[in-house]
Amino acid sequence: MKVIDYGRPVDGGISGRSVLTLAATAFQGVARLVANVAIGRLGDPALLGMTQSAIASGNIGSLLFASSASAAASRNIAFERAKQERERAHAVAVHLSRRSVAASVVIGLLAASVQYFVTGDLVFAIAVLVLCVTSSAYALSRGLHLGAGEIGRLATWEIGIATAALIGTAALLLGGVRSIWVVAPIAVGHVAMAAFAWPRRSPKQLSRVDKRSIRTFVLLGTIGTLSSAGFIQLAIIWSNGLNGPAYAGQMTAALSMVGPATMVAGAISQVLFPTLAAHHGSQDTSGLAGRVDRSTAYVSVVMVAMLCAIMPLAQPLFDVIWGAEFGAAVVIFYALAAGMVLNAAAGPAVSSITSRSNSGMAFSAISSALGFAVGVSSWIVIGAFDPELAVPIGYLIGVSVIAAVPYVRAWRELKMRWWSRTARTMLGILAATGTSIALDAAGAPLYLRIATAVVLTAAWVFGNPAQVRQIIARLRPRTGRRPR
Repeated sequence: MKVIDYGRPVDGGISGRSVLTLAATAFQGVARLVANVAIGRLGDPALLGMTQSAIASGNIGSLLFASSASAAASRNIAFERAKQERERAHAVAVHLSRRSVAASVVIGLLAASVQYFVTGDLVFAIAVLVLCVTSSAYALSRGLHLGAGEIGRLATWEIGIATAALIGTAALLLGGVRSIWVVAPIAVGHVAMAAFAWPRRSPKQLSRVDKRSIRTFVLLGTIGTLSSAGFIQLAIIWSNGLNGPAYAGQMTAALSMVGPATMVAGAISQVLFPTLAAHHGSQDTSGLAGRVDRSTAYVSVVMVAMLCAIMPLAQPLFDVIWGAEFGAAVVIFYALAAGMVLNAAAGPAVSSITSRSNSGMAFSAISSALGFAVGVSSWIVIGAFDPELAVPIGYLIGVSVIAAVPYVRAWRELKMRWWSRTARTMLGILAATGTSIALDAAGAPLYLRIATAVVLTAAWVFGNPAQVRQIIARLRPRTGRRPR
């Protein structure tokens, strides 16, 4: 496979090949869901909780450097491509790749040491080290692809490694493996993708000023990313410590059900990031505001529609997919799903702030740290009264703060007219959640749940006709039809 081309022209927005990334990310989320279901059904909740605790530890390790390095690659490579500075874009990729390798190994060793000290399980600690390094490599390779505009290549890789990981995990389970190594195929896929994405030596070197700017960006991004994306990873670990591996398995089951939608929302922000950075670089304020406004509308409409369609059916879906052992996961799912929609709706606003400058990254880091602190405090306070509800409710409270602060800032700075849209989004979330809880309390039959899901989804779609028409119009060219 050829190396990444850093000389592509900059594309714009969520359209064209960007749809491939979103589709590939959705596929990857579904594959992870199926793999988790296989682990939970063929194994048990404790095995699922153990494997996901290891994956969460590895993901948190990647958040300490690689995820922010990925965002830095996406932003700075796009900047240089916009100026037709191909060699400088390549130099950015080389610089961040080398730093990411060194950082991931050090962080992985530290994480493994902590796990061994806490659990005394050497095999589990080694698994955490491997997952930390491979997750970091995968995160950085995504940023290289997105920054370079290699959307089709990224989509191909993500579908390929997701398929291979699912087949490999299933084969190990069917072969009788009931240890942490059932997740080994995930690590192998990440290594393969990173190996083919890694940049070759660059003849151009970055200046000290450039390196210092990138270093500051990564530091600020790490604080913000660890507080926001790391929040849900810590929730799994906290669940394991508060209520044991079986409850962590319940938490993982709920998280797996919202996983595909969460990954798509994250992919939308990642696809938008280089485009918004280009708007900032050209000082195109009107173009930036229009892009953020449309993206926020599309994300909100799609995510709430999914909520209305799935939430009323959550109880029977969990019974069929996960089985009776995972009955407690439904309540957790409601809190996680509501938080996911709030976070997704704020995604374009966050990207508009963080793609601007290091000061924007600093603001995002502070707001994320604030929400993280509020969420953890809620775990401690609520945990004293109701340990089982502490983590999901605390997560919902914390993520609401993380989403609200940048959303309000973008609303004010870009002079958006978001009162009506915000009210409709909140009403849609409350209607879907409240109705679903009422159906569970009443022991509603399946036909009533299906009817409720249809009514809620239809009401939401017909309540947002303009946005629905625009979304359909943008998707039509992918099938060769011209929008009217």
